[in-house]
Amino acid sequence: MEGMAAGKFGLAGLSRRLVWLCCGMAALGLGNAEAGSKRLPRVTVAADAVRGRLVRKVVWDGGQKGKTSEELRETFRLDSLIQEAAEKEGLDPLLIHAVISVESGYNPFAISGDGAQGLMQLLPRTARRFGVRNTFDPRENLRAGVRYLRQLLEKFGDLKLALAAYNAGEGAVARHGRVPPFAETQDYVERIVRRYRELQQGGSDHQATEQPTGTEEAMGRPVEVFIDEEGRLCLRTR
Repeated sequence: MEGMAAGKFGLAGLSRRLVWLCCGMAALGLGNAEAGSKRLPRVTVAADAVRGRLVRKVVWDGGQKGKTSEELRETFRLDSLIQEAAEKEGLDPLLIHAVISVESGYNPFAISGDGAQGLMQLLPRTARRFGVRNTFDPRENLRAGVRYLRQLLEKFGDLKLALAAYNAGEGAVARHGRVPPFAETQDYVERIVRRYRELQQGGSDHQATEQPTGTEEAMGRPVEVFIDEEGRLCLRTR
């Protein structure tokens, strides 16, 4: 592969993640004989010039490709579900709208390159922690995500710190005692806070959403990943 050292980019780790993807597809009922007639996840891999590694992005729209955030909200009745989950945990529904806008763009089937899933981009370990059985069910995903956010607000006592912990992990915030010095996390926090303020000031929550964090394009030269006729994992630059 042109200009890339296998050790530097961790091809073994990428192989493990591709195995995870296949297992996830099977769990979603996409690995059977009927898979050819269903919409399958689309995987793209690109070299991230900043991080110095390959970044995988998985996109599965669950048949909702091309729909706007407004159409997604109407299709899945998200506004009422968000209101219900927020009221149950004593949070402002507008804050949840701001988080979802940045996290998934209201797509219940969003999957990030790190494996975060659904409206509030729950990682598998977080989903297990809150007893979520189906991360692509909007009600379940919201219930867990909103509860987790409320717990973070109680723990850190500050909105920005809670959001940083939601993105980078509780440990990172605890170690630094502030929003961690990670560009991704700092940008994430500012985007949500900005969106939340817009909504509080009367901005329509039907305005165009932020580019979802989990679906941002990786920087660098695109790389194609495929399995050859002998069953070997191959990567090549386009």
